[in-house]
Amino acid sequence: MTTVNYQRIALLYKGFTNPILRFLVLRFGVGSRGEQDVMRILRVQGRKSGRLYDVPVRLALLDGQHYILSMLGESQWVRNLRTNGIAELIVGKTIEPIRAYELYGEEKASFFQWYCKHPKYEMRARTVLSADTMHLTAAEVDRLAHLYPVFRLELI
Repeated sequence: MTTVNYQRIALLYKGFTNPILRFLVLRFGVGSRGEQDVMRILRVQGRKSGRLYDVPVRLALLDGQHYILSMLGESQWVRNLRTNGIAELIVGKTIEPIRAYELYGEEKASFFQWYCKHPKYEMRARTVLSADTMHLTAAEVDRLAHLYPVFRLELI
């Protein structure tokens, strides 16, 4: 993805989609039911400004652990979360403090293997991540792992 395309997509999400999703999740709890693919607001402190930023994210549940995947790659919330390591997950009036651990190596590869084959995420992996989910190879998993950050979340 070129820088120009990334900037256009990021601007669309930041300026239009994210505020709407934030309002719906905080006010009505939209997308907050179930175990897989639940929506939360990730509140993370800016690494330079110290300001709090709210970003809608979807949680994946694998082996009892919650994960978030940045579909836009190296976005600002990823850099902030990587620097701070702590954040909050919010839905409605419920706030859960979390610690985030970025995945690397084999753990990240196995997450993408699972993600691309899971019925809830297969279509998103195909369309947003441009993954060949029908013929998932080690090279394809490595490509995904290189482009998209993944964090494992733990409640504090």
